[in-house]
Amino acid sequence: MPPAPLIAGPIANWQSHCVGLWHLSPDPTAPQLGEQLPPPPESSGEFNSEILTARELAPQWLRLVLANHEFNFRLWHEEDLARDCQASDATIAAVKRRIDRLNQQRNDALERIDVALAEWLDWLEVRPSDDAALATETPGSAIDRLSILALRIYHYEEQVTQAAAANIPEKLDRGLQLARLQRDRLVTALDALLGDIFAGRCRHDVFRQLKMYNDPELSPTIRRSGDRSLDEHRSK
Repeated sequence: MPPAPLIAGPIANWQSHCVGLWHLSPDPTAPQLGEQLPPPPESSGEFNSEILTARELAPQWLRLVLANHEFNFRLWHEEDLARDCQASDATIAAVKRRIDRLNQQRNDALERIDVALAEWLDWLEVRPSDDAALATETPGSAIDRLSILALRIYHYEEQVTQAAAANIPEKLDRGLQLARLQRDRLVTALDALLGDIFAGRCRHDVFRQLKMYNDPELSPTIRRSGDRSLDEHRSK
């Protein structure tokens, strides 16, 4: 069986790299998907490993990672808008609808990461052993959590430099250190999980969302509001 690629660290570095780039935009809630794939930082040269470049898997898989990360980026800033006490009810309602749509897109992107990994493993003819265990989390879910941690760390670091009240810097510093620790531990855990998956010791299954409330055929609320397809509902 092929060796597992140690890619969790490079992914975490790349996510942080993208957060910094995207914050240069005058409107952090504006769509960025479809633009040129931001190159990983120099510290992420490990992406050039033989396995990741096989059949040009790296660019496609990294685009799925980027899509999930960008939806989290946009969600973060929409959540900020939703907590504006000065905003009108109409504004908050519009923000909440965007949050609902983005959250579904984020979960769709997460699922596609796991689907692509399953296809990758199949192409490499990786087969789990008969006694292979199941993990409580998929690699896609771990990558999604790394994405959120990249955003949290960026904003903690931003606030640390701007904090003025005497009691805030200490609290911010504790939060920042904990977020960094959580990221480091998750990087180690994800690489270990991928190692077990590629070695056949752990089974990789796509954890399907099965979200009834966004399905017009299964959600009574959507059915009552009109006969719309799921794609139409998600685009609103």
